[in-house]
Amino acid sequence: MSILVAAILAAAMPVGTGMPKGFDVAAETRNFVFYTRDGGTVDAAKNQRFLDEIAGKLGARVDDKKAYYRYQWSEELAFVVGPAATSASGAYMATGDIHSTKELDQHEIVHRAAFAIGDPGALFQEGLAVELGDQGRYGKSKVDELARRAAGQVAFRTLLDRFTSVAPEVRYPLAGSFVKFLIAQHGLPKLSEFFRACPNQRARDAQFSQVFGVTLDAAGSAWVAALAR
Repeated sequence: MSILVAAILAAAMPVGTGMPKGFDVAAETRNFVFYTRDGGTVDAAKNQRFLDEIAGKLGARVDDKKAYYRYQWSEELAFVVGPAATSASGAYMATGDIHSTKELDQHEIVHRAAFAIGDPGALFQEGLAVELGDQGRYGKSKVDELARRAAGQVAFRTLLDRFTSVAPEVRYPLAGSFVKFLIAQHGLPKLSEFFRACPNQRARDAQFSQVFGVTLDAAGSAWVAALAR
């Protein structure tokens, strides 16, 4: 997945044991310490501005300072953070640190803000990062275009409860399309309210019904029907 920003969810990644070898501090902002090596560059100001923008949109308060490691290749990234990142261009860790091959990694920064307010599970975390961080695209394609072809391949409950069991080229567009649908139907503030109501995935189904006024399964059916139109 080197052609796109692919997040590895914090829940799926190990807590880091310290700074990877060979990195030096390249820049520092209010919420980031940027590390690079081998002459790599990072756009510190743009990363901070994007975090501020997304935090404002979500109503998230991000007070802490975390590391952002800039790599040259995805293979190098996978060697440091683990095989789950193979062919990925970014990883968000349980520590809140970001490891990325990008100077500006909007997808992973959305995770940083979203986890600050709640965690309704992988489908919502990745869907939000695809919609707000990747501008509703997977690679060069719009997620709805891909989702129309893939929606019938995966049961909605599988996508909800066993997200990582679905192939990346299927799960990311579906997640992005579903979250895009929710935002279009209810607005981003309502989605933020739902995130805030979910300290973990166990609260997801009950809080979805409470916040949105429909069951999660009903919303999934409405989304699939909208894709077919």
